[in-house]
Amino acid sequence: MRRRFEGGERRELRTVVQTVRRRWRLRTVLRGALYSTVSIVSAVFLAQLLVEAWPWGPRSAAAATAVLYLGAAAVTAVTLLWALVRRVSDRQVVLYLREHEPGLKSEILTAVEALEAAPDPKRAQLLDGLVRSAVLRARAVAGGRRVDAEPIRRLSWWSAAVAAAVGLLLLTDPLGLRQEEAPDLLRPWTAVELPPQLAIQLFPGDTIVARGAELHIAARLEGFDAEEVDLAFRSDEGTEWERWPMLIQDEEAGDHEFVLFRVEEPMDYFAEAAGIRSGTHRIEVVDLPYVARLELELHHPAYTRLPPEIIESAGDIYVLPGTRVMVRAEPTVPIPAARIVIDGVGEVAMAVDAEGRLAGEFMADEPGFYRIDLDDGEGTTHRGTPDHLIDIVEDLAPIVSIERPARDVRVTSVEEVYVEAEASDDYAVSTLELIFSVNGGTEETIPLLSGSESRLSEVSAGHTFFLEDYDLVPGDLVAYHVRALDNGPAAEEREARTDLFFIEVRPFSQDFRQADQGGGGGGGGGGGGDPMAGQFSERQREIVTATFNVGRDWRQIAPELVEEDIATIALSQGSLMQEVRAFLAELEGRLQRAPEEMRQVAEELPLATAEMEAALAELEENDTQEALPPEQRALQHLLRAESVFREIQLAQQQNQGGGGGGASGAEIR
Repeated sequence: MRRRFEGGERRELRTVVQTVRRRWRLRTVLRGALYSTVSIVSAVFLAQLLVEAWPWGPRSAAAATAVLYLGAAAVTAVTLLWALVRRVSDRQVVLYLREHEPGLKSEILTAVEALEAAPDPKRAQLLDGLVRSAVLRARAVAGGRRVDAEPIRRLSWWSAAVAAAVGLLLLTDPLGLRQEEAPDLLRPWTAVELPPQLAIQLFPGDTIVARGAELHIAARLEGFDAEEVDLAFRSDEGTEWERWPMLIQDEEAGDHEFVLFRVEEPMDYFAEAAGIRSGTHRIEVVDLPYVARLELELHHPAYTRLPPEIIESAGDIYVLPGTRVMVRAEPTVPIPAARIVIDGVGEVAMAVDAEGRLAGEFMADEPGFYRIDLDDGEGTTHRGTPDHLIDIVEDLAPIVSIERPARDVRVTSVEEVYVEAEASDDYAVSTLELIFSVNGGTEETIPLLSGSESRLSEVSAGHTFFLEDYDLVPGDLVAYHVRALDNGPAAEEREARTDLFFIEVRPFSQDFRQADQGGGGGGGGGGGGDPMAGQFSERQREIVTATFNVGRDWRQIAPELVEEDIATIALSQGSLMQEVRAFLAELEGRLQRAPEEMRQVAEELPLATAEMEAALAELEENDTQEALPPEQRALQHLLRAESVFREIQLAQQQNQGGGGGGASGAEIR
């Protein structure tokens, strides 16, 4: 095709044709790119869904992926590539312009066809007129720039939306394109490597065992779950399959197991669950040396005082560290040598007696596995047993409790208090002690059981406190608890202690007892919200108990939590100390009109705050053991002050004829 546009009008007409051609191609490219992108993304998405939804093999998955990609390539070729390589004549472009500009007549088409024809000098003037008329018509339609304006704008928006969606898919990766399998999906000409789905894997698969030996068979479910898994066996090809249920070994992993005892002849086997069947495997039986009978004799550590334990027809052991395991075995055929193989430890040679029986021993100190290897006369080693488990169990701490009185008690200074404690241990209790202190003094220990030579897994013992031996006065207290140890090594690390309990000494006054029990008029309500009616002492008692508990349980608590607990106790102790000091300041301002006995209250409270300050200093050093004595002495001073305070209240109530206790409290303060 020959085009010789000359002059300005001819160049303008050529520009109009090129503009329409470019807009035509732009529309075609945008539409083709949109279709191609959507088809490619859809192919990847469908390929991923198909691979995950059906149990494809590697080749079938690759074939399905290739078909999808070929479809996407065909769409790209038709909608995009063909449009890019297709040649469009000027006449087709002008016809396309007339299609989109219905007001145009045939001037532009006639002028273009005339320019494409062979030049004729005689018709040059006529040709110029045609070109001039065509240019005027083209100017009337904006030189073709309105062609496909709306489709191009719409396709641009759609292309931008699709590009944003593809970017979002790549960012969030819902298709798993970043997974290890994704590169295989993006290469459909290769076999896709897929994990087995809806399958049952059998272990050991095809195997050879010694005649008379036992065989452990494991099945793993892949891609599905099932509660029941059957294992099928048959000895000969023409016989019926015999089915046995397998036991669940690991429910989360989908593992099941079965032990086939005394395998005497070859057989085939497979597993089946929920309609899914494994492959069929073969068990070959050969005459090899094997352990036909295994006997274990366990010699537990001496501190347990347990007699030797004999275990027959079993191999797994669950023992304390330091247990001596004596192994006796009888092989199926005479063998010259044998040994016990312990994983991670080594080998122990076994003695062979005149009758061919084997004997050996090892010390069970670490968890693991062991087996017996047998040597035949030709220098070949055979596994005489499967791997058996060595499980090292922990020696647990004792359990101890106070059965009587099992609570705080308030008694007079001449009464007797009987304390009974019980302790139990998984092996033996060696020590049971009653530990007490009077008014925060030095702790004293009373042995309830000490160094017992017999094996006592449960112990019950008691002690009677004769309080008159301690010269106690109202407000004094005895704090006590019970400690138990077993007879194992490092018993101090497994010690067990009860909670802390208190024996509080009260006055002999009958009126006081009635007030304590809620009788005698207003005695029970006299305290109300009065801190000297028991609030101070109760809070201090809680601080003492919390400190004791942290000191008792620190081995079972993370260090950072221990520090947090001690810090909380210190805050409580500091807050109570400030409140007692504030109450004391208020009380000192009223001592002039208060009863003479109130001076004793004013003397006890400073002693209490001094002990609180000493306890607070120890708590700030995270020393609960040293903080307990001053905390208990602070409690003693508070109890003494409260005892005097209550005596004053009772005396005032008697003078007033048993009137309201709230009023008497107000008069004192």
